[in-house]
Parts: sequence; structure tokens; C-alpha cells
Amino acid sequence: MSSKKTLPVFSEVERISIEQARTGEPTASAGSIRIHSAYDPDREARKFLDRHLDDIQRHAAIVVIGAGLGYIDRVLRQIRPESKIIAIHLEDRLYEARIDREKPIDSVKRWHPEAGIDVESFLYNALNETSIGGLRVLDWPASVKFRRDRADNAAEALASVIRRLSGNISTTAAFGRQWVRNTLRNFLEMERVVFPSSSDNPVVLAASGPSLESTLEFLKKHRTVFQLWALPSSIPALLSAGIRPDLIITTDPGFWARLHGRYYLEEVPIAMPLSAAPRLIGTGASLLLPQGVPGEAFLLKNEEWPRLQLPAMGTVAATAVEIWKQMSTGPLILTGLDLCWYDLRSHARPHAFDGWLSSLTSRHNPMYSILWERAMKLAPKRIGAYRVGSALQTYTDWFRNNIPKGRIVRLISPDSTVSAVSIPGIPEKGPELFEELPKNREHMNHFPVIPSPDNFDQRRGVVRELIARWRKMLDSPMKDADIETRELMYTLDPGGVLELERCGRAEHHEIGNRHLDRVKNIVNGLESSYG
Repeated sequence: MSSKKTLPVFSEVERISIEQARTGEPTASAGSIRIHSAYDPDREARKFLDRHLDDIQRHAAIVVIGAGLGYIDRVLRQIRPESKIIAIHLEDRLYEARIDREKPIDSVKRWHPEAGIDVESFLYNALNETSIGGLRVLDWPASVKFRRDRADNAAEALASVIRRLSGNISTTAAFGRQWVRNTLRNFLEMERVVFPSSSDNPVVLAASGPSLESTLEFLKKHRTVFQLWALPSSIPALLSAGIRPDLIITTDPGFWARLHGRYYLEEVPIAMPLSAAPRLIGTGASLLLPQGVPGEAFLLKNEEWPRLQLPAMGTVAATAVEIWKQMSTGPLILTGLDLCWYDLRSHARPHAFDGWLSSLTSRHNPMYSILWERAMKLAPKRIGAYRVGSALQTYTDWFRNNIPKGRIVRLISPDSTVSAVSIPGIPEKGPELFEELPKNREHMNHFPVIPSPDNFDQRRGVVRELIARWRKMLDSPMKDADIETRELMYTLDPGGVLELERCGRAEHHEIGNRHLDRVKNIVNGLESSYG
């Protein structure tokens, strides 16, 4: 018998061949797949774009998935110089051999597998809220065919980033002015502050998913072996079980946060940005979380203000995890972080929304009709007994990509019928995990509190100084506007910024003046309220 001939195995990178096209410029192939034309790759790229450019808006951001040797983005730079161009190279060898790589200035933002950053983080840094209106994605077919896995991963990452940025701009449109008002008010009322300190204590983070109910008895039984950090919506359920948190974490600036705020305890410190909804009662201690709202850095210019610098996360649960990363070297135990609804239930019971929902009921509008309509609007996709929606999907994307593995576990009840959306790499354990935690730690629930570095009169003076600074900036020529001025104008009137991004040259002056007038009127209103 003759033995079978063993064929050599080539890696995908070894299969890539870089050659010279008939025009003298480089071309490439991968096995039988021709990445670029062997005759004229530039002409090939132009013909491709001729078929796609008509429905791409002027000034639109363009993402090229499978950028190959860079012919598509080179042509785009020539015919759409006003567009933001982002090139996703699916192979490092093609990236390294790309055309124009020797030019000192490359206006294209580029990613490749060995870039040292994952593609989702790169895209989130490369795009912004104003980029996603009219954003267009171009797939270079040959590159995508060769590396379908990486192309699919890039497309999924882009979809996740668009969801996050859409949420950001929607949030700014809804709350931008409220952020600034809250920032001024909270600063004026800031009498005591928490000094951030690190510990190795175990931390339980309580969210308000339906599964929280099934773990309350275990939290109460083992209460002395962990710090309990609570998201605002979990507090009614915790208090109903006789469990008091050690720290409350809030970021929400709006009306609904005030419903949760009815359950805050004066003696429990609150971790919050200045832009969060103010406390309803008392002046309890706050752990400051600066998040880049206009004016915040100026108000806290006295370096003696203790603070914990965090990125703006868009969800309070993600902010809580970031606080834990900086303040604890111990384990993190998640409970109630379901990332889904259970049937028509979005939260554990009792909940701050219960009374509001009850107030909406009538003989013609019973409770189950109200719950059904909310579920269909907020979590329309059904998976068995569970429901998810776009907002929950955005949160899930973040947790799957940003939670460090190894020190985090999810608490579940062995008897619970509520199953949370899984987070890869995060194990789930029952109440036996508390038996593994060290006992009798000192200062388990202690957060150091100090008086605010500035007294009330000093704080009021800083607020007046800030508003005067803003008025002066807005009275200066807009062509000379600095980053601070532009951020203020976007925060107070994001619709005006988007309108300017999309308008033609002839309309720009008129629209710009209307935008500026709206911002000036808002600042004048702040002066009358806080100045």
C-alpha cells in the first residue's frame, strides 16, 4: 500500500502574497483569493466607490472593513476630504505593506490585529456622538471573504459602539442642561466628602434585577463579612429585608433618580458625579466622581477636594465596577445584575417605581396592560421566560468586554427560577461562597469622611466666577473657540451641534448664530439661579 502524501500546512499569514501590479503599485492575494487587482488596484477601488458614494452623505464618517493595502481609503481621502475615514485592516501583513505608509501625515484612523487595542475600544475612541449620524460602512469584499471571522468581529464591535454612542447623544440631548444645573447645585451643597481609600474587603454589588429577591436572605445572614454597595434601584428591596448598604452609587441626573432618592439614608455615603440628581434630604457625605461635565474641573480647582477620577460609563452598574477596580483589591460579588427582564418584571420588589406604576392604573388600564406595554417597548425580544432590549444589550456588551476575570463572581440562589444573561469568564456560585470569605475584619464598613475643603461662601464665589468665565467665552469670536467652549455648547445644545454638522456652507452662519444664542440664554438662566 502506498502511503498518503501529507500536504504542507500554511498559516493564513504565509498564504498572503504581496506582488507588483501592472501599474507598478503593490497588489496582494491570499491563496486563490485576489485581495486587489493584478492590473490596476487604484482603478478597481475607484469603480467600487462609484457604486457606493451616491448614498453617502457629505461629512459622513466612513468605516472601511477589510482595508487591505489601503486603496479604498486613499481614494476616499481624495474625493471626500471632509469625511472622517476609519480603516480596519484584517491582516497585519497587509497593514504593514499598505500604500502611502511612508507619508508623514495620514489622516485616516487605522486598526490592525496587532495594534495593542481591541477593535471595539479603537472604534469607540475613533468615533464620537456626532459621527454616527449618516455613518457608512464599506466592506472590501475580497478582504472580508479571506478573514470573515475578523470582519464579523469588527462589524459586531461597530454595532456595539453605535449603540453606546447613540445612548450617549440621546442622554446628552435629554440631560445635558440638567447635568450642568445639578453640577452647580451639588457643588454649593457639598458639605462633607468621602476620602477615597483602598482596602482588600470583599464587596457585594447589589443591582435591582428580579434575581435580587432570591439572594436577600443570604445577604442578611452573612452581612458581617462584606461591604455592601447598592445601586439606587436596589435600595427598597434591601431595606425591606432589613439590610442597610454601606455605599450608594448613583449617576442619574434626572427625574427618575429622585424617585430612588426617597430611599437614601443620611448616614450612608453616596458615590456620585456632581452632575447626578441632588439629594432630596440632608447633606450626607459624598464620594466625588468627576466625569468631565463642563465646569466641573473649574469648580474643583482646589486640589484639596478628594475625588476618584473615572471615565463616564453611561450606566451606573459599570461605574460601580470601575469604583471597585480602584478602591478594592478584594473580590467582587454581583447580585441582581441580570441584564434581562424575567417575564414582565424588570426589577426586584419592592421598587421605587411601584407607586408610580400603580398611580397609572384604572378600570380601563389595568396593571398587567401597563406592564405588558412597558415590556414590549423596553424589552421586546423574548427568549423563553426572559426579555431583552437595546439598552440592556448595550449594558451586556460593556460587561462582557470590560469586567476583569478572576476576582468576580455572581451570587445565585440554588432555588431561583430567575436566570441572568451570562457574562463569559464570570462564575456563578451559591451562598456557600460567603463561607470562604475571611471573618471579623476591622473597618469593614468604614469610609473616611472629611469636611469640604471650601466653605459655602468660597463655593458660591467659585460658581459665580465660573458663570462669568462662560459668558466671556461665549462673547468671544466663535472661530477662536477652545475645547472648553465647544464642550459647553454641545452639552447645553447638542441638537445645534448636529444641525451645524449637517448643514451646507450657505446656512452655516445663520444656524451657528441661533445655536450660540440658545447657549447664551441658558447660561444667563444659570446666572440668575446660581450666580
